[in-house]
This record gives sequence, C-alpha cells and structure tokens, in this order.
Amino acid sequence: MDAYESNRREANDLVLEASPVAMALLKFMMNQPAWQGNATQLLGHLMCNAPLDITSSRVWPKLPNHLSNQLSRLTNNLKARGIQITIPPRTSIARQIRIVRDDAEAHSTEDSDDQ
Repeated sequence: MDAYESNRREANDLVLEASPVAMALLKFMMNQPAWQGNATQLLGHLMCNAPLDITSSRVWPKLPNHLSNQLSRLTNNLKARGIQITIPPRTSIARQIRIVRDDAEAHSTEDSDDQ
C-alpha cells in the first residue's frame, strides 16, 4: 500500500511539474493563505511568478478563459498539494476564482520535497 501511495504522489508531482501554470500558482500561493479574484487578475499575478521564456511560450495561457480551463484540469492535482481551487459556474458577472492554501498539507508536502 505504501508503494501505491508513493506512486500516486510521484505521478501527481509529475503532472504539476509539467504545468507552468501549476508551478507559477504554487509559487504565488507560497506567501499567502488565500486569494480571490477573476481570471484576468490571476493571470497577471501568475505572469509575475513565471519566467519570461515560459510566459511567452505556446503552453502559457494568453487569455483568461484558457487559464480557467487549465486550472479546472489541475484542480485535483493541486488539491493533493494543499491548494484548493473553487471556480463557480459562469454567470453574467465575472467569475470570482477562490484559491485557498491548506497550510498543514502544504507544509508537509514542502518538508517531504526538501528531503
């Protein structure tokens, strides 16, 4: 059972490491317990946390709706690393994305990464 859990953690980490958005989001959330805003605002914040060569590459989302789509696909992987993302259904007003860091899970994962 330990091997199974270890394989799941490794697979999850590979997915996150392969995603520049996930890496920028993890870096962005390191210094704050929660964030709320729309996808346009979040894209601006994440661009500040990613290298220029990444943000100018084809894999980086250029539009806010592309960012929302990537976040939707990464939600479960980020949750395993202690980052809870809530994207409410679309309404006539801008969607407010809510991101919350689960400190206990985030610290335990960071500690295991340091070893």
